[in-house]
Amino acid sequence: MYDYALTAELSAKTSIFAYALTAELSVNTSMYAYALTAELSVKTSIYAYALTAELSVKTSMYAYALTAEQSANASILLMH
Repeated sequence: MYDYALTAELSAKTSIFAYALTAELSVNTSMYAYALTAELSVKTSIYAYALTAELSVKTSMYAYALTAEQSANASILLMH
């Protein structure tokens, strides 16, 4: 009976410990995954924003250069 009680108690403690450990690992993993996702999401949006801003600047510089070139071409044409 003592052996049985001891085994049952150990079994119960082990399974509770394993369950608690699994739950803790599960929570840690999901928190880590959530943190990672949030971090990736923030990095992605910052990257996308930076990329958009860079593209916007490049586009406006290109448009400006194109306009200046067109303007210069137009004035050269007018001068001839």
